[in-house]
Amino acid sequence: MIPQPPNSPSNPPPIPSPQHQIQSWVKQGGVLAVTPGGGVADEYNSQQSIFDEILGLQSNSRKDIRYLVGSTSYDPNHDFDMTDSMAVTDPRFGNEKMYISNPIDKLTRNTTDPNPSTTAASFSNGDPAITVHNYGTGIGIAYAFFPGFHYQQSANWDNTLSEPSQGTVLPYGWGNIQRDIITTPAKLGNEIQSRQNPVNVAYSSSQEALVETCLLESDKGIAIVLLNWSDTPEHVAIKNLRITINNFPDSGIQGNPQPPAIPVGSRISSAQAQDPKSGVIVTPSSTTSPWQLPFTITLSQLDYVDVITIDAETRE
Repeated sequence: MIPQPPNSPSNPPPIPSPQHQIQSWVKQGGVLAVTPGGGVADEYNSQQSIFDEILGLQSNSRKDIRYLVGSTSYDPNHDFDMTDSMAVTDPRFGNEKMYISNPIDKLTRNTTDPNPSTTAASFSNGDPAITVHNYGTGIGIAYAFFPGFHYQQSANWDNTLSEPSQGTVLPYGWGNIQRDIITTPAKLGNEIQSRQNPVNVAYSSSQEALVETCLLESDKGIAIVLLNWSDTPEHVAIKNLRITINNFPDSGIQGNPQPPAIPVGSRISSAQAQDPKSGVIVTPSSTTSPWQLPFTITLSQLDYVDVITIDAETRE
C-alpha cells in the first residue's frame, strides 16, 4: 500500500445516488409521482426501496413492470381492455369514476409509518389505486396504473391510417377525470411552493380552456405559443380566449436575471391576426401602461394554433 502524503487533501464525500437526491428534494417540498415499476431499482438495476419510503408503501412491495399482469401484451397506441374500475375519494384528483386497464400494480400502504399514506382512489375490490404520502414538506404520490396512457385513450382518435398518431384530425373529447388525475401532482407542487402557472388561459366566462401554452421570453419581448386541444368532431374555434401572464419561470436562471422589460406602447399581436381575412383581434394591441404582472390579453378567436407576441422593440 502506498502511504498517503501528510498534506494531501482528504477524500471527498461520496455523491448521493440519484434516488437519494430525489428523496432529499421531496423532503424540501418537491412532489414525486410514481407509476408502476418506477424506482424499484437503481441505475445499476439493483432493487431499491427508497421510493417506497417516500410513497409511504411497504418496502419492496411494488413490482418491476415486466412482472405485472398484462405488461407483455400492452400496446398504448391501441384500445385498452378495461379490466377494472376506480373510484376517486380525494377531491384533489377529481370526483368521478373511471375504468382501468392492465398493467396494474398492487400498492401496499405502510401502516406502521408514523404519518401513513392515505388512499386517494380505490379499485372495485377496495385496493388502493392512488395513494398520497406527506413526506417532509413534500408529497409522494403512487399510481397503481398508468394515468398518462388512460388520458390518451380517453380521447377520440383518427384511426383512418390504423395508427392514431398519423391521422389528419386532432384527437378530441379528452376525459376530465383522466386529466385531473395526471395534473394533480403539478398543482400540488404549485400549492406547496405558493406559485402560479406562468400562463393561465380561460374563456371569457372564466371557464378553464383546454389550451396548451408555452411561454418564451427574451430581451426582445415575449412569445406565447397556444395549441387548442378542445376540439369536437366538427372543428369549432374558441372565442374570446383570455390569456393571463402570471410570472416568468426562467427569470434569474442562466444569464436571464430579470423578467423582460416591456416598454409602454410595445406592440401586441398574433400570428392569426397577421392575416386580415382571419378577423382575429388581439386586445389590447399595445401596452398602454408600465409593465406589471399579472397581464391579461384577449384573443377574439383561437383556431388550432396561434402565437401571441409582445414586441418590446416595436412601438405603436
